[in-house]
Amino acid sequence: MSATEPVARRNRVRIGEVSRRSGVSVRMLRHYDALGLVSPSERTAAGYREYADADLRRILHVEALRSLGMSLAEAGDALSGSVHGAFGPSPTLDALIERTRSRIVAEQELLTRLEHTRARSPDDWEDVLITIALLRAVRSDDPRTRHDAALTPDALPAAAFAEAALTEDELNVAGALRWAAGHAAGSASAVVAAAAEALSADDPAVRLRAVALLGDLEEPEAAVLLASVLTDDNAEVRARVALTLASQWREGSPAASRDGATDAHPISGPRLTTDSHVLSAALLRDVLVQMVVDGTKDVEAAEALARLTVEGGRATAQERAADRERTADRGRFAARGRFAARGRAAEGNRTADAAAASAAVDAILDRLRDPSTPSAGRVRLVQALGEQPDAVVQAVVAPFTDDEDPDVARIATYLAHRAAEQPPT
Repeated sequence: MSATEPVARRNRVRIGEVSRRSGVSVRMLRHYDALGLVSPSERTAAGYREYADADLRRILHVEALRSLGMSLAEAGDALSGSVHGAFGPSPTLDALIERTRSRIVAEQELLTRLEHTRARSPDDWEDVLITIALLRAVRSDDPRTRHDAALTPDALPAAAFAEAALTEDELNVAGALRWAAGHAAGSASAVVAAAAEALSADDPAVRLRAVALLGDLEEPEAAVLLASVLTDDNAEVRARVALTLASQWREGSPAASRDGATDAHPISGPRLTTDSHVLSAALLRDVLVQMVVDGTKDVEAAEALARLTVEGGRATAQERAADRERTADRGRFAARGRFAARGRAAEGNRTADAAAASAAVDAILDRLRDPSTPSAGRVRLVQALGEQPDAVVQAVVAPFTDDEDPDVARIATYLAHRAAEQPPT
């Protein structure tokens, strides 16, 4: 090549040098040429390919697009559009983003299946293949297939059924999956963990599924999580939690048994303090009363409030019976310090349980007397009093028989007469 030959000519290189600079094999470069994707600008008299700087840049652009997951045809279309100004890169990037998301979902699904399969501790490859088939079935597009898979709880770990239940829209299938999660092999803590994560989901429907899943468990941790959702910003979620907790309610103030043990409350759990128990109970009452005022499942909420009263009274009666038994056992030593201290503790427990028994009624009465409570809400509240035991109704309803709201007065008068006609128990 002479010194007078143009610089552009001297900058052209042959295919072997292009391969070394770009990292693309000679065979692939020839394939690019055959497709018309990147063709050399010149050929020598002997037929050798010679590439200019622009050709090398195009090769690097093609490789960059391929690294994003584009096919050679898509890369060619993208580069052609960029050159001719037919469209910008946004549509292509949107398609790549969607494709990448789909690939991530598929990879995550594969990872989940592998983890669940490994959790089963398979003995051989046949066991692995059966487990994978069941995992596919529990995520099938056919609800009947998903339902059938849920009827074999020993076939998959509990976490697999829990995760499926949290994404299930069909009510019957969701119920079967929750049942399977509660009966499948593995620790219940894995189910609680899956539900706990779902409780932070943005979609209220997912949080509702998590509440339903936790409601089927008897683990103390499940009840603690449910109590934490009483302040959820979605009214339907709050209502579902409140009704679930009320259905499980057993009064659990620290009532010492004969051997000094402490009963565990399904809301507070054995490791939480009395303050946490009181706070959860107060929140539960507040949510139930607000449901009555708002007319959100108000009948169910009224029944739940009555349950709190009845369970509170039952706990008080049980504690009194236990106290009488302790008193009989103490005999003539009852006045001595050690037994006197137990007596004082028992009396304190009776007071706490008695307060719990009346707290639900007090919460209803407070809202009835609140001038900001709307008329329709007050009518529903006095109706809710009718779900309470007759002795409770007789003790509290009289002031409302002369209420300025005729509907409230009429219902209160009816409840007062009904309670008075009941024989004493």
